[in-house]
Amino acid sequence: MRIPPFFPSKYRKARVSSTFLQDYVGTVVHDHDKTFYSYGIGHQECTQHDIRYLIGSIQNEPGLTWNRQMLSLFRAMLHYRNGLPEGAQADPQVVFGFEKEYDSILGKAEEEYTDEALNDDCREGYNLFIRFREYKENKLPFLHDTRVPANNPLCERLAGVYKRKQKQAVTLRSYKNLCCICDGLSVVYLLRLQGENVYSEDS
Repeated sequence: MRIPPFFPSKYRKARVSSTFLQDYVGTVVHDHDKTFYSYGIGHQECTQHDIRYLIGSIQNEPGLTWNRQMLSLFRAMLHYRNGLPEGAQADPQVVFGFEKEYDSILGKAEEEYTDEALNDDCREGYNLFIRFREYKENKLPFLHDTRVPANNPLCERLAGVYKRKQKQAVTLRSYKNLCCICDGLSVVYLLRLQGENVYSEDS
C-alpha cells in the first residue's frame, strides 16, 4: 500500500486505519513511510527503494565511497537471500558478517560526512545515512526470517503491472473499466498461485 506523500499526516493515518493493517500482527513491508510504524509487530523497509536512494547518492556525491560500499552490500545480501533453498533460513554467521559490514560502512559514512561540507548536493545522501543508522533493525529482517519479503508487498508489485500497461497503451473511460482490469489481473494471478492453467480454467 502506498499513500500520496502530499497527504497530511492525520489523513494518511486515517486512510490506513480503515484497512486490515488496523489488526495486523505480522511484519509490515513499506517504503519508510512513518505512518506504517503504528501498525504490525515488525517492519521491513523496501530494499529496492534503498538501492535507488543509494544510486542517487552515488550520482550526487561522486567523491564519497560509503554509498558504493552499501550498494554492493545490499546486492550481496539480496543475492545470498535469493539463493537460499525454499523454506531454509540464513546461516547466523553469514548474517552476523553482513551486519558487521553494515556497521562498518556506516562508520565510514560518518567519517566522510564529517569531512564533507553539507551542501545541497549531499544533503539527501546525509539524510539517507542517518536513516540507515537509526532504522537498522528495519533494514535487515529479511535476512533473519525468510518469510519476510525484502521488497514491497505483492499488492504494490501487482499494481505496478497495471501502471506500466497504462503508460504503454491503456486509456480508460470510466472507473468501472479500471475495476474490470484489476479484477481480471487478480483472477490471473490467483490461478497462477494455485498452479492452475490460466488458459483452460473455466472459473
